Amino acid sequence: MMRTRRTATDSRKWVVPALVFLVVALGGGVLTEPVRADVRLGLETQVEYNDNLFLDEGDETDDIIYRVAPWIEATKQWQRLLTELRYQPRFTWYDENTDLDFTGHNADLVLSGNVSRNVSLALDTRFVRSEEENRDRFNSQRSSRLPYTNFFSSLTGTWLTGRDENLGFVVSGEDLDYDEESLSQDGREYEGRINGRHRIQDLDFATFDLGYATGEYEDDTTYDVFNGVVGGERGIDRQRRLFARLGFSTTSGDARANYNTLNPLVGIAGEKKNLQYDVGAGFLIYDQDDADTEIYPSLVANVVATRGWRRGEVVLTFTSGYEEEFLESENPGFNTYALTRATGLYSLTQDWRCSALGELRGDAYEDNRPNQDDRKDLSLVVGGGIEYQLMRRAVVRLDYTFRARESEDNTFEYKENRVLMTLNLFTL
Repeated sequence: MMRTRRTATDSRKWVVPALVFLVVALGGGVLTEPVRADVRLGLETQVEYNDNLFLDEGDETDDIIYRVAPWIEATKQWQRLLTELRYQPRFTWYDENTDLDFTGHNADLVLSGNVSRNVSLALDTRFVRSEEENRDRFNSQRSSRLPYTNFFSSLTGTWLTGRDENLGFVVSGEDLDYDEESLSQDGREYEGRINGRHRIQDLDFATFDLGYATGEYEDDTTYDVFNGVVGGERGIDRQRRLFARLGFSTTSGDARANYNTLNPLVGIAGEKKNLQYDVGAGFLIYDQDDADTEIYPSLVANVVATRGWRRGEVVLTFTSGYEEEFLESENPGFNTYALTRATGLYSLTQDWRCSALGELRGDAYEDNRPNQDDRKDLSLVVGGGIEYQLMRRAVVRLDYTFRARESEDNTFEYKENRVLMTLNLFTL
């Protein structure tokens, strides 16, 4: 039996339980313990010019956008529990495309604490009502500017079993509802993961990270994913270690084509004062039903280098590997990527600061949706900003961002220029 479309109105069923939970968590603590919450208030206002609202490859639509977003942050510390709450409504008006005017909400509650000296738990609950353009999680698709509602909750646990040893778990659920005018399907996903690191001898460890996710779309099609990484490490010294790992995944269901992957790697990991790195090389086997098995070189890396001085800092980042994202029905699925990013901050004077960003990303999609072709994308982001401290509790900022994407499918190509002026007023 087909399920009726879940609209934004249906999604509001989450709001009342979430608000009750917030009141109980904060108010209950206030009544039981004489501890005051630290509260910060603020108001963010923005004016944006955008020359390609919908990320079209041609016939771009430009507009001026106005936003007003008050916000509140509250932090409360008990003996073993920390509560952090943030809520921000956002009111958006378009100068010409007034049919896109919108009111959004963003709420985040985090409860974290120690059950015992070596065991910690954290509950993170987020509610977002926003526009599709703001959903940076899925960068493969275009922008419709239609609203969506996203509810996410996760429970994370960590047990420190020894020096540099641990066991952990994460269980999470996420619900994604699009506006009834959107062409995208609603999605719902539940996931559980376990991970661990066990010492074999002084500098040698066994590691694992295993997860299972199940999800469904609005048309009642479903998917199941089991993936993980198991491996071993041999320490060269306290800061460097060699490793061998085996990554794998299996995906099944009627929403997408079934496939399996296998990714053996060998590499090195370590950290120094201004450098952290984890780099593994090997090969990736991708085996999809009713298609030829593919084997190609694989590089799974995460490198962060930082250079700081009295007035500023530069951070260089390189990451590569593969991703599997299915909650968004329009996402192609299995993706091999490489990303290079450089960011910089510099204090010109006590009140003036500037920043810069450059990012280049390549994506190769093995599209496992029905009747869709594989494709490769190359994306570029370049930007910079300058900020002035108007007074102790007020900051004004001007940012410019250029984004572009080249693709084997030119319907996904675009160029976008964005200028953003922000004024943020806040309490200390």
